[in-house]
Amino acid sequence: LSGTQGQNVARGQNGVTESGKSADYSGVADDCKTAKECVERADELLNGEENALLRLAYLDRAVELNDTSRSALWSRGVLKLFELDDNQMGAMADFNKVISLDSTLALAFGLRGMAKLLLGDKRGALVDFDKSIIMDPKLAISYYNRGFLMLQDGEIDKACWDFSKAGELGEERA
Repeated sequence: LSGTQGQNVARGQNGVTESGKSADYSGVADDCKTAKECVERADELLNGEENALLRLAYLDRAVELNDTSRSALWSRGVLKLFELDDNQMGAMADFNKVISLDSTLALAFGLRGMAKLLLGDKRGALVDFDKSIIMDPKLAISYYNRGFLMLQDGEIDKACWDFSKAGELGEERA
């Protein structure tokens, strides 16, 4: 999605704050001059009280300024995947772009697999989890997520093996 489209999609799905007031962040990040500056501003908000939509506005602007900024695409994909409800398609699109820019990032495959799993594409998720594990055999989260997928499919032995491996590698939930 382009920056403007991403903002519209996010506002359409998440444009109401917890207090019930409408959140409109259009134009808030227009003063950013570079993608790096926008990403830095979004990162500053991670620990603040500002909401995810404000961070999204900065990340959308960063991608608008530089649509090959891996850090902007990565951060926006993570935000969409973990903090913005029902935005897995947007997250998957961002991780697709990250992977097209650098196909050596094992975690990008794992995160895209999570988005696919949440969208119901179990086969696509499995392919991404497998690729992530092949690329980085110490990536505990990919074993955990693959184990979760195996459990959903009733493949208990495979799920147990993956959960065990994830635990060995430090995944606390395994």
